[in-house]
Amino acid sequence: MADNKRSDGIDYAKGIGILLVVLGHMQLLGCGETFRTLTNIIYSFHMPLFFFVSGLTLEKKYLSRTPCRSDIKKLAKRLLIPYFSWSAVYILLKCVIAGEGILRIIKRNSAAVLTFRGIAPLWFLSALFMAEVLVILLVYKLGMNKLYLLAFSGSMTIALGSAVQVFYGVFRYYVRLPIIAFYRLFPCIFFVTLGCVMSGTFTCARTENLRRKSALLAVSAAVFAAVNILLPSAANLYKMKFDNTAAFIITGMAGSIMIVSLCTLLPENILPLKFLGRNSMLIMVLHYPPVPTIALAEMLALSLRFEGYSCAAFVFLMTVTVTSAVCILYSFFAELIKRRPRMLRKPVSPAKSVRT
Repeated sequence: MADNKRSDGIDYAKGIGILLVVLGHMQLLGCGETFRTLTNIIYSFHMPLFFFVSGLTLEKKYLSRTPCRSDIKKLAKRLLIPYFSWSAVYILLKCVIAGEGILRIIKRNSAAVLTFRGIAPLWFLSALFMAEVLVILLVYKLGMNKLYLLAFSGSMTIALGSAVQVFYGVFRYYVRLPIIAFYRLFPCIFFVTLGCVMSGTFTCARTENLRRKSALLAVSAAVFAAVNILLPSAANLYKMKFDNTAAFIITGMAGSIMIVSLCTLLPENILPLKFLGRNSMLIMVLHYPPVPTIALAEMLALSLRFEGYSCAAFVFLMTVTVTSAVCILYSFFAELIKRRPRMLRKPVSPAKSVRT
């Protein structure tokens, strides 16, 4: 039976995932062109990894009970409130930085937010919400077979791949937004469902299924390497642009299983990875433009005369360090605010507490 305690392996996987997200965005640097191959490898599986991990936790949560309306409300509070609030912050920062064309920025970005196509990297929150809601309803409420949903969503992802690439050249921006948001649901549902299917292997106690986990690690690593070597291609789940949709599905599966297998074999209580995993959402929104974290780190790197790979390494380390420090401060003040009402509450006098 799965342990109810929060799994360190899940936190490790999310921690590695957010490091890959930040590393993948080093392409934004002036020296980023030299990292095209590395970026393509990262993009081939880093976002599917988060959807896969979400499926692992969904299966564990609803294995012994039926979902109810309050579960959807909690999910909306956890994902949609940050999605809309941070989207507003991003739009405001874009307007401040641009200085002109403000109405166009507001119009285009607001349309992206409201259609759930989203602004990078916040699109992940709306996509995860929709994918989880649909999997909860179809699998855990209506009883649909997970393997059927896996086959259907994977087939639709591959079947619609070429059509969506045509839409990019035919339809205007505002028409493309809901089309992309709709099509993106299929790969997101696919990876969430895959996580549900494989939950029993990865959410058990760390000492269980060791041989199976080791075998999965070896096989998935071999498949991941083979596909990236033999079929190198670019993929972008946010824009739904794939050079080879089938290759993306395979590398997304293999890469996700590889990372989670590795993480569930690691020792417990590796604090840096746990911290990064538990703060992955905040790191995600704090590191990416228009939040100036990467830009300021690059300016500092250039002032110190870093170039090429050394520049990217410095910016990567500075971005992770700064966003982690902000997460620590956020946690401290959030805990302080939570405790403040209790601290201000007047103690009840012993005399008043005695009933007369």
